[in-house]
Amino acid sequence: MNLPKKHDFLEIFFGVGNQLKWIDIVTKRLPKSSTDKFIPWVNSYLNGSKLIVIPRVYESGDTFWYAMASDSKKFVELRELLNAAVGCSYSDFNGIPYNLDLSDPIENAIECYFGNSVFRFTTNSLSSSSTDKADIIDALLLMNQQSLIKPQSTSHLQRDRGLILGDITSALYLKDSVKALSYLGELRSSGGVGYQNELFIEIRAFDCSNQWDKIFKHNDFSQLVDLPRPALVTEALLKAIYNHLFLSYELNNDFEGQIESFKSYIKKGNQGLFRVLKSIKSASSLKMWLLWFLLEDQGDLKKSEKLIQSVRGLNDTDHVWIHRLLERISPKNVTEIPLNIIQNQEFLEERSLVVRAENDPLQFLSNLTNENVSKEVASLSLKCAWLVGTLDAAVLCVDFLNKLDEFDLSHMLKNAVFSKYYSEITNLIPKDGINILNWNDWIKKIIEDINWSSCINVAEEGSTTWSAASFDLTLFRNQVSEIINLKSELASKNFRTVVPYILNWVDESEGIISYKELWSSIIEFLALDDLNSKEDIFLAQEILPRFLNCSITSIEYSEVLECLNILLESTGAENIDQRIDILELLVVNNCYNQESRNALFNKTFNILCINPTRYQIHEWSLFLLIAEEGHLKFDLPSVITENTLSERDTYHYTVDLNTYKIGIYTLTESVGLRVKKQLLKLFPKVNVQLNSDKTSTTSLVALARNADLFIFSWRSASHSAYDAIKAARGTRPLIQPEGKGSSSMLKAILDFD
Repeated sequence: MNLPKKHDFLEIFFGVGNQLKWIDIVTKRLPKSSTDKFIPWVNSYLNGSKLIVIPRVYESGDTFWYAMASDSKKFVELRELLNAAVGCSYSDFNGIPYNLDLSDPIENAIECYFGNSVFRFTTNSLSSSSTDKADIIDALLLMNQQSLIKPQSTSHLQRDRGLILGDITSALYLKDSVKALSYLGELRSSGGVGYQNELFIEIRAFDCSNQWDKIFKHNDFSQLVDLPRPALVTEALLKAIYNHLFLSYELNNDFEGQIESFKSYIKKGNQGLFRVLKSIKSASSLKMWLLWFLLEDQGDLKKSEKLIQSVRGLNDTDHVWIHRLLERISPKNVTEIPLNIIQNQEFLEERSLVVRAENDPLQFLSNLTNENVSKEVASLSLKCAWLVGTLDAAVLCVDFLNKLDEFDLSHMLKNAVFSKYYSEITNLIPKDGINILNWNDWIKKIIEDINWSSCINVAEEGSTTWSAASFDLTLFRNQVSEIINLKSELASKNFRTVVPYILNWVDESEGIISYKELWSSIIEFLALDDLNSKEDIFLAQEILPRFLNCSITSIEYSEVLECLNILLESTGAENIDQRIDILELLVVNNCYNQESRNALFNKTFNILCINPTRYQIHEWSLFLLIAEEGHLKFDLPSVITENTLSERDTYHYTVDLNTYKIGIYTLTESVGLRVKKQLLKLFPKVNVQLNSDKTSTTSLVALARNADLFIFSWRSASHSAYDAIKAARGTRPLIQPEGKGSSSMLKAILDFD
């Protein structure tokens, strides 16, 4: 391939201090026999490889090879490859990372681009013959070829499945479908957690990004309809179906057409979608249930109104359509079903029976279990117990099933669906007889029974059903401290995995005034737990504003800031963007201890000063801007001046944005204004327009349609806005930053290619 004349890193590496010069390499002034020894590595690096091994020739004639990797996982792989390729046979390679000299321009550049992920070696000091030098070159070239063609499998480098599962639940809560699916791939390659559980994760990931077609057209969609499944997966299915099949009728104001289409869909055997009614959170799933109630007059007005009260965020359009559906639903008193009808197997499959069971499920189940034992009644009791989903129902059902002939019970449980029912209801009956009614009970259980196998499933379901009335905040904080002090890897992994479920539960709970103890204890856990990950930083960014908006003391504020610093340092966040985004949150929210906040600013400044030239214009400039807003003034290091910051040409950005029209969507207007200000510093002629509309508006759609680049701050946005933006953009670039702060947004824009 043709080598670029300009390249930030390679020009420096093959520059002052290296007898091999980049200009000579590009213009082919060096003998081909010399460049062939390392050009394959250069080519693969320019093509996107995360590994590179290239030589440096000193004035003395000595040649040293620098082997570098762009991330920690690849660095582990690089060590193994080098050990196999050159080891101690041809070189002095010892597997120990090289300690870079930052006063050396070449090694300083290496640190800027690769951090400390570098090895340095030369031919074996005991023998430096030309044969040995040729051998090491041949071995490295062979290593390059093998790295390009080998399968991308690193199972031996895989993380623990529990840690991966924790990152998945975090990504799902933060609605980051790309990361969730990426972690799901990692989970599968590390052994997985069973096909059904992985399928549920995949569906929820598609739901995060409103990929309704991928859910509706999924190869296992029909299986999902009939499979016992978590409430969150049912919610995702209902939303996908409504948006894929029935939303168009609503948009076209075709009320009768929607009803007829729904009837046709149900007749195709999709009754399993409405097997259980546990929680409804979205307008789309609510409309699906109301349509179901309309079918054959199965619903009543009181139940419909109760459902509506459980859904938040209904807009005016939703209210109009829901009102039309309610007008068609007639109140109806449900009478008890004669037990002789129940024993009609054909009738067992009818939805009308299940609806009647839901009106007084425990009494209904009690009536069933008073009948003579038979396989038919036993299977129905099992289904009803699963529908009810309480300890009392589970105990009634299990007692009844124990009366069934052992052969008949075994035969019934061979059915995958009934086996799933049985597994879930028996998990509701703790061995110690404790009923799990809230998060306090759940934590108590995982502390006392570390090997509790169904703890994640119970937490997931509980996050949609548990009431806040019996939740004890003070006890929760003490229990979290107990988990930290327990030093149990399994208990920590389980709690870390369900933290997003706890946050989701709080989001959906009513009447919460202040949960500062919950927020502070979770941040403390994320910081002090030994099994943290980068995803914990994003969770902390979600929690921090909630904590800061509570009534807190100076000491509580200082303790949380110290935990944030520990978390940033322990997760090895080399990217300064995370620190700057957190500092921004601290500046725009209430400050209860100026000294503690200043200390975090000072620590960030010290990190920047370790290698000032490593950081780009926007990182330095944005840090200084946010510090100034926090009434702090920092002096730039001597190697960085105001002139340096203003000279854009001394830094590399992929695209010159001066001729671009850039649209930015974020609900945090102050963030959008900071980003706009920084972009105008870098590109004075760029046209930046901001939008913070919570719903699809004419101006938002027009901006999304006409902008050359559109930045969608999805962590600070509404789904209705996302749908409109995505439709307006079509196939043109839609940039979605990793975080929702100014630094993350700028990085996403400036890295655009």
